[in-house]
Amino acid sequence: MENSISETKKLVFYLHGNVGAVSSWKSVADVYTGLGYDLFILDYRGYGKSEGEIHSQEQFFSDVQTAYNFVRKEKKYDEKNIVVVGYSVGTASAALLASQNNPKALILQAPYFSITDMTQRTYPFLPTFLLKYEFRTAEFLSKTNVPTTIFHGTNDRVIPYESLEMIKEYLVKNNKLDNFNFITLQNQGHGAIHRNPVFLRKIKEIL
Repeated sequence: MENSISETKKLVFYLHGNVGAVSSWKSVADVYTGLGYDLFILDYRGYGKSEGEIHSQEQFFSDVQTAYNFVRKEKKYDEKNIVVVGYSVGTASAALLASQNNPKALILQAPYFSITDMTQRTYPFLPTFLLKYEFRTAEFLSKTNVPTTIFHGTNDRVIPYESLEMIKEYLVKNNKLDNFNFITLQNQGHGAIHRNPVFLRKIKEIL
């Protein structure tokens, strides 16, 4: 049937970081398309060609859910063939999305514990619109039941590796480690994680 959900098409639903827009993510796209997946990258409001501004945390998350609903219903991707990937700023919304839906898997790259924690560290990478929100990545992960893999580099100077350790501790306290796989990328910084040989090998295994 023309309007039926496809059981064969596979999709990576990618939520990018603070720098760049969809036009600058070709090398990321190549990783996933090379493994037989289609790729959907969402530009947040005010990024790239996306108009408007983010006025609330709820609005930001609603935009992400709306886009997810679009690829499922309009583009006919079966949820069991959708992998949600979040990088840097995009990790909180990716975690929340996975907690409220049922994708095949969740993959996070360089996640932060929460925006509140990051602002206390006075890290300058944060976009202005995020500073007034909490974006509690660890809490969202504790409500996620899909298989989750988290990558973080030991030389990350933007979101420190300590953030991953804090996430682990939070999940341990909430007895939520069963579905999680944590992968440390030795000597890896914040950028170009998608080119790391360990990351590429593990992604191939996951997908």
